[in-house]
Amino acid sequence: MTDKPAKHVVDLFAAYSEEQIGEEQMQRLEAMLQDDAEARQQFLMCTLLRASLQERYATPAVEIIPEAPASLPGRRQIWRWAGRIAAMLLISAGVLGALWLGRSHGKDQSGSGPAAPVAVLTESDDVVWGRTSMDAEQLVPGASLTPGRLRLVSGRVQVLYNSGAVVTIHGPSDYEILADNQGRLASGSMLAYVPPRARGFTVQGPRGLSVMDLGTEFEMRVDRDGRCGIDVLQGRVALINRDQYEELTAGGAAHTTVAGRIVLVGATPEQIRYVHYSFDEPAGDPLEDAGQGFIAGPYPAALRFTEPGKEGPDRIAGPFGMALSFDGINDYVQTQFPGIGGSKPRTVAMWARIAPDASTKDSLALLSYGRFEHEMIWQMSWNTYAADGAMGALRVGVMGDQIVGKTDLRDGKWHHLAATFDGSTARLYVDGQLDATHEMAHSIDTEIGRGATPMVLGRNVKLASGSDQFFRGAIDEVYVIDDALNANEIGALMHDNALPERLSNGRSRNGGAQQ
Repeated sequence: MTDKPAKHVVDLFAAYSEEQIGEEQMQRLEAMLQDDAEARQQFLMCTLLRASLQERYATPAVEIIPEAPASLPGRRQIWRWAGRIAAMLLISAGVLGALWLGRSHGKDQSGSGPAAPVAVLTESDDVVWGRTSMDAEQLVPGASLTPGRLRLVSGRVQVLYNSGAVVTIHGPSDYEILADNQGRLASGSMLAYVPPRARGFTVQGPRGLSVMDLGTEFEMRVDRDGRCGIDVLQGRVALINRDQYEELTAGGAAHTTVAGRIVLVGATPEQIRYVHYSFDEPAGDPLEDAGQGFIAGPYPAALRFTEPGKEGPDRIAGPFGMALSFDGINDYVQTQFPGIGGSKPRTVAMWARIAPDASTKDSLALLSYGRFEHEMIWQMSWNTYAADGAMGALRVGVMGDQIVGKTDLRDGKWHHLAATFDGSTARLYVDGQLDATHEMAHSIDTEIGRGATPMVLGRNVKLASGSDQFFRGAIDEVYVIDDALNANEIGALMHDNALPERLSNGRSRNGGAQQ
């Protein structure tokens, strides 16, 4: 790592921070950040140091200010001072010692009054709030958010920053909005989607960690010991922590140690990741995720119902231990797992039982996640459209391009169901046997950010119109795996209710080719 950034980087940074950058300079800056890893590193350091200096040298806010003095510097002037000081320090000395002078907290440093809104609360789903610095009227969808702390005991919220960055926070979590393109995760988990105009969105973690998104999407989780996990879903992020700087691209992952050191994990061909819900808890919430490999996991789930009455799915005997029975009226399970997105390979498997008298309104959905708009969802159900295939058969996909099996599942018996997608071809398995194959390379593009619904069982992804459909039947032993298993592996999962040992420790296979 170089100690001093090149003068052209500093010049562009100074123009950018003082809001005096021209169109041509902006294009040069964007091109440089896109193509030059060292320039990205230097720009990241400039940005973080600028925030540190703002807090260190700006006039602190006080609780009561009868009248602001005429000579008190405004916010833009403070930012300009910080930018100039940062540029001078970066030119004259190495950045690493100065980088950690302090942290910006997104406050209105001008002392001229309350902080301006920097974000909007766009979604709130089954939230139980802990102690938060926000007013009650700010904790409803559509409300503007000023810098402050959001503590969730449970549930999920989505925050849209003024910059365009979207953050989905899952409870229990402690998240702080710092500025219009910056936050801090003290504990819990979050998913960030960062469009091009919000590039540079930064989330601070414990022990000096900063995660800057260079586009497009990443997960972050902080455990009770202050260790942090980062999983890059799309694009690229930069990690900086005192004397460390690392970049991760899509599929890459990292975690921090208790001491705060960054350890790269990556996504290697030998690593397999999955979630697993057994429903074997004696009663109540949470439903545990017994999977492994996802840096942002585990992802607990909760029993839910949409209106007063029967309070969530019942526990019954299943093929392995306990299972859940859904009434088809208002029962469902909400997980914190965002799902496997885009066109990435996956396997979704479960045991299911469907009554012979199940009606078409009971068909959606065994499992679903994603975003309904533009059909960017992954949804497993049983088929109710005769024109698409066998009635009552396993169905995966979206209207217009779906795969439908041949076996009618409406017999009141337990069946092991599995759907795989290898990036081009979808396959359905019933009781370990291949039931259907269909090319779906151009139709499966599952959204797991930007307002997408995390994985839900027994309920469809809620439509934009607000309508719901629920599943009537029973479900047990749900697995979602980040690889397309072959037929032998599906059979082993069905019989043993566990991934084959060769898959639990890696991806090397002795089970034969796909069928």
